[in-house]
Parts: sequence; structure tokens; C-alpha cells
Amino acid sequence: MNKTVTLLLSLTKKEDIPFLQGDCIGVDRGAFFALTHNIPLAFAVGDFDSITQEEKSALFDVYKSRWVELPKAKDQSDAEAAIRFAIEQGYTSIILLGGIHGRQDHFFSLLQLLHVFADYPIQIMDSQHLIRVLQPGLYELEKTHNYFSLFAIEEAMISIENAVYPLQAKRLETHHPLGLSNTWLKNQSAKILVQSGLVLLFLTKDEI
Repeated sequence: MNKTVTLLLSLTKKEDIPFLQGDCIGVDRGAFFALTHNIPLAFAVGDFDSITQEEKSALFDVYKSRWVELPKAKDQSDAEAAIRFAIEQGYTSIILLGGIHGRQDHFFSLLQLLHVFADYPIQIMDSQHLIRVLQPGLYELEKTHNYFSLFAIEEAMISIENAVYPLQAKRLETHHPLGLSNTWLKNQSAKILVQSGLVLLFLTKDEI
């Protein structure tokens, strides 16, 4: 049985709200965002170092029975701890909101977490983007965005059909951006075959 949760990270914005699915877990400042936008939370998780003591107290008053406070000094980010917590709670599909903009080192760490948790269906989303890992298999990609890109996070062999830039049994290497910026042929779903390896799929609506 599929059980979906959305993790609201610290930079979640109002325009991200339509992408909420399933239960919600507020992560650090994302929990306060949920409180101020009347989004009910299953849990509030984080070290809460990005909110004021007054904001933290207001948040605790509402979620004290669903409060998971992390130490400030730790060997993992709040996002990683929240993903591990969500998996422990039995969630089988995880959406991350509020992680694409802001500090690029934090965003890069989320991409690394997609690799760490490659066996779990985790997506990073906002109003313009969707990012996920493709395991070996055949995928039919409908045109929901303007562009798609494919990057190897482990050396991969892929084929692409029904796209402006098709590929046939092409090796993707982790150090080369061969799969950057492809798009769909008119009125056709693109087909992506990952024969081996792991691939990071980016869907984007941005034009530049």
C-alpha cells in the first residue's frame, strides 16, 4: 500500500502548496511555514535553529505531541534526518518541497540524498521543477514541463525515443553532461530506457 508524505523544507513557499500530497511533515522552518498557512502536520522535525524562540514556542504549543527535536550538532542535515524518520514511520513515497532555491550547497546535498535513498521513490519539487532518480527500467515521460535532462549518478546505459535528441544504447558518465536539456517531439510521450546504472531526471518549466 502506497503511503505518501510531503516534507516541507525551510524554503517552502506559498506557490508550493498545490503540490502537497498525503501527510505533511514540517522540517525546521518549514514547520513554521505550515503553521502560518494552516497546513496540518503529522510531525514537526528539526533542530529549529532557523526560527526565533518565539516562533518555536508557538509551534511547540500546537505540535508538542508530534514534536521531534534534533540536536544542533549532528552528522546529518535536518532533511536527511526527516527522510529517515519518514521511512521509519512507514511512508513509501516522499516529496520534498522548499529545497531547490536558496543556498546551492543545501540543494546539492538534496541531490546527494536522492542517491543515498535511491531505492525509495523520493521527488524534489517546486512550481517549476521535478527531480527524481530513475532505476533500470522503461519509463514513458509525458510532457508536463518544457525540458528534461538526464544525468548519471552511477555510470549508466540509456536509450531515448520520441525526443528532439534521441539516444540509442548510449553510455552516460558521471563526469559528463551529455543528457542536458532535451525536449519532447510534438504530441508524443518520450520513452526512456535505463538499461543499467542510476540516472537523475530533471524536469523543468524554466526557459533560461
